[in-house]
Amino acid sequence: MALLTTITREQLDNILNAAELHETGTETDLSCGVDDLVYVSKAYSGRGMYGATCLGFTLSSHANAYRLTAAMGAILGAGKARQIVSSAATDIMGLDDMILYFPGVTLDA
Repeated sequence: MALLTTITREQLDNILNAAELHETGTETDLSCGVDDLVYVSKAYSGRGMYGATCLGFTLSSHANAYRLTAAMGAILGAGKARQIVSSAATDIMGLDDMILYFPGVTLDA
């Protein structure tokens, strides 16, 4: 987990807008059948992180993961987005949902 960077709330909102994704308040909302929902976790701890936390996104499809990372490039610039995306990891969260998380990246609340 070498990368240590912060994304501001404004940058996150701009990324979600550019990706045409809508933030939901709970992960259970993702099961309502609406494809453009995303649950943002400010403190996700993934496999092998040993209690460290990072920014994570629970998504209902791989297409949404692509839209999210493409929007990062548009909002954050290619260099910073490339650094962040290269740290990405995923876990499957049940039947269709996945979490895309970025060790070393935090959300500046």
